[in-house]
Amino acid sequence: MAAEGKFRSDLLFRLNAFPIRVPPLRDRPEDIRPITEHIMGIDPVFRSRGIVKISRAAMDALRRYSWPENVRELHGALVYAAVLTRGDTVQSDVLPASVVSVGGIPGSCRFPTLQEVQREHVAKALELAGGNQSKAAELLGVHRNTLRNWLIFGHDHLEPRRPEPRTEGRPPGGSSGRRR
Repeated sequence: MAAEGKFRSDLLFRLNAFPIRVPPLRDRPEDIRPITEHIMGIDPVFRSRGIVKISRAAMDALRRYSWPENVRELHGALVYAAVLTRGDTVQSDVLPASVVSVGGIPGSCRFPTLQEVQREHVAKALELAGGNQSKAAELLGVHRNTLRNWLIFGHDHLEPRRPEPRTEGRPPGGSSGRRR
């Protein structure tokens, strides 16, 4: 990166004076629980939804997964699960399919439903916005209250409410508009 001019070479030289080697997450499964608890404690998606626990089955699935993108991928999977979680505990059935299956290979070739795709899209927007719901709503092209309703009421309310169609020539409510 320094050779391409994308990173200052003098800064790289200073940073390389004391290299810190951190093994990949797949080589330290014992760190998954404390990292998960930390993410759940600081991420606003968990706090706003009141999610404070993770089930044993979900934690086992997190430990089995190889985490090729390390902590960033773990964080994304947890935010995804938080958006789908009802109640205060993350269950294994709301984790991404790639995480739940052994070796990161999805167990089925099932085509995702539109609701599942929407949920994943909302989770990704929240991740990109750093948990900021207003920014995530802007990314999604919806009002922030619509996003909040999706998060509060869960996957059953992913479709925003549409106003009822007006009958031609009459204002809403059925009156003719004249006072009597």
